[in-house]
Amino acid sequence: MSQNILTPRYVSKTKRRVILMTENLQKWDVIIIGGGIAGLTASVILSKANKKVLILEKAKQIGGRATTIEKAGGLLNLGPHAIYPNGPGVKILEELNIKLNGGSPVSKGTLLYENKTYPLTLSPVALLTSKLLKWKEKREFIKLVSGLNKINTKFIQNISLYDWVEAHIIEEKVKKLFYMLCRLSSYCNDPKRSSAGIIIEQVKLGLTGVRYLDGGWQTLVDQLKQQALSHGVTIKENHHIIELLGTHPNITLIDSLDVTFTTEHVISTSTPANTLSMIKSEQMSSTLKQYRDLCIPVKGAFWDIVLKKTTNLNVKFALGLDEPLYYSNQSAVANLVTEPNLHIIHLGKYLSTDEKLDPKKNHKQLKNFLSVIEPDWEKEVVFQRFLPSLTVCNAMPSTNMPKINTEISEIPGLYVAGDWVTTNGLLADASITSAKAAADAILEEASSLTYTG
Repeated sequence: MSQNILTPRYVSKTKRRVILMTENLQKWDVIIIGGGIAGLTASVILSKANKKVLILEKAKQIGGRATTIEKAGGLLNLGPHAIYPNGPGVKILEELNIKLNGGSPVSKGTLLYENKTYPLTLSPVALLTSKLLKWKEKREFIKLVSGLNKINTKFIQNISLYDWVEAHIIEEKVKKLFYMLCRLSSYCNDPKRSSAGIIIEQVKLGLTGVRYLDGGWQTLVDQLKQQALSHGVTIKENHHIIELLGTHPNITLIDSLDVTFTTEHVISTSTPANTLSMIKSEQMSSTLKQYRDLCIPVKGAFWDIVLKKTTNLNVKFALGLDEPLYYSNQSAVANLVTEPNLHIIHLGKYLSTDEKLDPKKNHKQLKNFLSVIEPDWEKEVVFQRFLPSLTVCNAMPSTNMPKINTEISEIPGLYVAGDWVTTNGLLADASITSAKAAADAILEEASSLTYTG
């Protein structure tokens, strides 16, 4: 049983001040900073192993970028979301008995190039009839796609995607097609910075198919939350952690209201910059400094729309070839409406880190893109939301990105997890696999101490 008392505590040596704060006397085995997919996944794994776990979430509700809102009868994720059924993250979620019901988009779509539409397919037979490509371009693209699985990506991790493409692809239009696939799979639009090995591996995974979740990604959040609560995890929202003191087995966390929490281990699922800001100068981590300096966020401009009807039922999915644009009617294959006959449309522009942010220009570009697909879309809008600069991933898979481990060696007891922790995979796969890696490391440490004792 825990209770609250008022007790003086030194916040840090650098501040040299004493304040009164409310301190929870209960000491936790693990405190997880952040209640997104990574934090929830780690909490379930740890609580199933009988660890006392507390999740501290700074927002009003858990879920992070995986939350789904209901607007005008439509269920809207934060931009287009898809999960990779053959990715490492799904295997972990299935082990936790998480159901991932939904639908997969058809392999056929629409491609826009120079304001004209063309059928989009990766089928070699269908490509032979494409009016977009000349014969030599068709031959090179078919050879490229069919040979991807033969590429050993471990040897091209430090080569940029741009350099790899220039060395292996001759035809300019085939280069554009391949870059389009890379953007689609990774959300990354920086070929000169991104790693050829990491991006190509993600393209391989993407070509095996994706799934849109019924009810949006909130269903994933809700299932993980229910699992966590059923195994005794405590979740506290509206707690923004600003300081981390001490090391294992005595770590103190202090939030923005000067409430303190004590624990043996911490898993931070925040960004490397935010995690580093919690640690004061005497404990500064060179590892976290390196991660902060090298992590470049991947961002996109996204436009989410609820339509009463769609005038072009034939187009469920479209991509820009000469523009980094995306269109998907996800409600065509997944249950994303609470009222009948509505359509949930997601459009996006993959932003480059060198690109000066211009929300009006980007929104207009997306409107023009939609007008080619749905000429009368404005008459059918029930609700729309434009997100001019949404962080898709906290770390671009760049050529100079080190292998990021979950354990921060300079601060015993501190672990990290999230989409920037490159234990295995990208995007949600990285969040889920790093969460499991952090949880497993804590459990392994506890097991070794028990054995030694």
